[in-house]
Amino acid sequence: MKRYWFSILLVVFIIGCVSTYYVSAAARSFPEYKLLTVSGDDNEAKAVVLEADSKKDGRLEITAKGSLYFQERSFFDSFLSNEMFKYSPELQLMMKKHKNFMRGKKTYNGFYQDGQVLAYADVKSGNDYNNRNYKLNVSVLDLKTKDKTSFTAALPKQELYSWVNTADVQVKGQTLHLITYNMNKAVANDPNRQAQEIHDYTIDLSNKSIADDRVLFAEERTDDGKVISYNIIPSSQITAPSESLVYQQTTLKVAKDKDGNEFTPSMEQVIYTYNLETGKSQEVPAFKSHSSADSAQSEAMQVFFSGGQIVEVRGDEAGTTINLYGMKDQAIRNFTIPTGPAANTLVYGDRLYMTSKDGDAMKLYIADLKQGKVIYTGAIDINEQSAKRTELLKQLHVYSMYLAK
Repeated sequence: MKRYWFSILLVVFIIGCVSTYYVSAAARSFPEYKLLTVSGDDNEAKAVVLEADSKKDGRLEITAKGSLYFQERSFFDSFLSNEMFKYSPELQLMMKKHKNFMRGKKTYNGFYQDGQVLAYADVKSGNDYNNRNYKLNVSVLDLKTKDKTSFTAALPKQELYSWVNTADVQVKGQTLHLITYNMNKAVANDPNRQAQEIHDYTIDLSNKSIADDRVLFAEERTDDGKVISYNIIPSSQITAPSESLVYQQTTLKVAKDKDGNEFTPSMEQVIYTYNLETGKSQEVPAFKSHSSADSAQSEAMQVFFSGGQIVEVRGDEAGTTINLYGMKDQAIRNFTIPTGPAANTLVYGDRLYMTSKDGDAMKLYIADLKQGKVIYTGAIDINEQSAKRTELLKQLHVYSMYLAK
């Protein structure tokens, strides 16, 4: 028993410290922030959770019901909560409905679901840089029969890559497409420079093997000083089926100053769709931006993919313009939200959620993308008066938001 006295005392000490911390936090009185409806239907905002930080009292979450500070959460709630999956309503539901299947699966972009199957794929590796030993892990659950299939396979040509990250998973019949970012250890003509590639690993589910490995896009540096890179724009419904990928091509013009230091005098961004079956890319011509170092003002642009359409958000001090591109009919529509630049933007299904500063207060706008208009406006307020209210609102910084299902 003497051998364990130190461990026992350590556990008691930790529990005592944690208990003291949370008892002290519970005894404190925190300002009560709340999301109030300015116009529209209250139900539109009932799932919205605004993540914020108060200079005085630290991190908190704000909803239409009130606020919850990080210090007010119990130790066990903080320990058990899945901070990553909370940002996806689909993954929240999966955690509730398919607990056994979800156990041990942590790659955010590794899930897929349709009416027949729930699938998961990711790439695991070791810590040895020279021998990563990449293993592809695949699990598929038949939603009707409840039969589960799992297998692993070694990644081809894995000695070439310093890391591999999952970007998307799609399933069609007995074929699973795993889209990944692969960082090449060295470029052929420049062994000191790494370059990113985007791969499509085609998995034969019936044979439990990798049938093909295609490099869809690869970063390149041209002789005239341009660096061309690619980035997948994930669907806001990350588990949803899609025949095409949406990606952004960024072209940087790289030059050197008089001291030999590199700088970027110009940048161009273009949005494309890529059909996984045909292997063909198509440019979305309306969604192109160009900026230069001597521009008087650069636009803030964000691009989302949701519900079969591409959503582009451009904002400046005059207002925020929402451009919509339907992937089936290729129709382009737009509307404007008359407010300043967006502080946070979230697109889910046919709804766009955007926060923007209005004086000292933070406002929330919810737009119906089908109707092309704002259907809800809310504002964060606090249970204080006059100067104290103003000061507390100034101290609040909203840095993110998600939908709680």
